[in-house]
Amino acid sequence: MEKIETERLLLRKLLASDAERIEKLAGDFDLAKTTLNIPHPYPKGSASEFI
Repeated sequence: MEKIETERLLLRKLLASDAERIEKLAGDFDLAKTTLNIPHPYPKGSASEFI
């Protein structure tokens, strides 16, 4: 798996195991209101489909 890593950041491919965390973060209203494409409330199971 390829990744990009700096002192403060790690970028890597998404894994199925990331789905729960993505749903929690994407479900935050303050995050959703700053985007055009993240619905609120974030639908359960959508992160798995996204991944």
